[in-house]
Amino acid sequence: QILTRSVQGDRLDEDGGFLHVSGLKLRVKGHMPYDITVADKPLDLRRVYKTVITDFMAEGGDGYHYFKGKTTYRTGSPLRELIVDTFRLRHEITSSLDGRIIRESE
Repeated sequence: QILTRSVQGDRLDEDGGFLHVSGLKLRVKGHMPYDITVADKPLDLRRVYKTVITDFMAEGGDGYHYFKGKTTYRTGSPLRELIVDTFRLRHEITSSLDGRIIRESE
């Protein structure tokens, strides 16, 4: 449900709720995710996975009501400070395409 919510917008018209993932790979056709793997193993729908999200999302922001009422552990670190700290430590941030999310044409 969460991944389906993530890809409900069109690629060029995302609504802010698109998830940027790590440790997860998936393919998207239309508005449906499939071929989902976690740590290179198929997603197990019977398993409970732990995830890291912002307070905003944990409170149901961007339409992620699925997280509301779930057990949470707060770090006390605002996202803004974590980003600034990362830039200070690394001095240079680079990006690349790594195939975690592949959108296929319909």
